[in-house]
Amino acid sequence: MDYELGAPRHGEAIHPGRAIDTAVRYLNRRRVRAERHVVWVIHFGEDRSYTIRFDGTRWSRQRGGRLDELLTSFGAPRQTSRSRERGSRRAAMAKN
Repeated sequence: MDYELGAPRHGEAIHPGRAIDTAVRYLNRRRVRAERHVVWVIHFGEDRSYTIRFDGTRWSRQRGGRLDELLTSFGAPRQTSRSRERGSRRAAMAKN
């Protein structure tokens, strides 16, 4: 997608959540349709991810990746920014 106001300036911060929201709104407004259900997980660095889904009708977004959903389904506590820190118990669990 092109920037309406031009390319970002050198050093300009781009907020990942706002960028994902913009992409989802664009897909819905343009009525972009996939041939099947779609799930994309987009990672911004090591500590932030967003999931974009197409359910056959609409696009939606959720903060976090599908792995977090899977882990919580099996009873693991929800991941927080503190649990992502190197050396945390959760990080140790993820390595095993």
